[in-house]
Amino acid sequence: MSVAEDYLRYVEEQMEAHDDGFKIDNDNKAEWAVRKIRQARENIERRKAFVQAEIERLQAWQQMMDERDQATIDWMTSLLRPYFESLRPQLGKRKSYSLPSGVLQVRTAQVSYARDEEQLLPYARQIGLVKVKESVDWAELKKRLKPAGERPGDPVVDAETGEIVPGVTVQEPGREVFSVKVDVGTEVSE
Repeated sequence: MSVAEDYLRYVEEQMEAHDDGFKIDNDNKAEWAVRKIRQARENIERRKAFVQAEIERLQAWQQMMDERDQATIDWMTSLLRPYFESLRPQLGKRKSYSLPSGVLQVRTAQVSYARDEEQLLPYARQIGLVKVKESVDWAELKKRLKPAGERPGDPVVDAETGEIVPGVTVQEPGREVFSVKVDVGTEVSE
């Protein structure tokens, strides 16, 4: 354990020993609180990294096992196909053969097409087979909006026309957010 960690533990013990309605009322206590936030943030990041590494390790194992099992499925399927083909004369028009553990079957697959939208679009436009989808330009509309009230569910007004905008209500009112910066790029918000 480092000297800084020993000191932090000492300060923490001092704070806890005097925790009779603890308040932050000076820079030393504020510094202690910020260090506690930083320490908690580092713990969260360490756990995140650990869990991510474990997830990646497990996903690699899963992929390896899935590939092994898929190879077995592919091999067994390739062995079963000739057997099924040998049964077809006695099946007549039926396209399946039942076994106690499963069914061997053939189905006609639909044609699959590769498309190049860039080349296809002019042709489809020429023959009238193009879909056009309208949507609200939310980024621009949002610039014109003002809440008519401060509570969730309150209506919203178009500041340029004064009209109530249908289909839009206040979800969460604007508010001041307090935050503590503990590292460059890391912030803790309330």
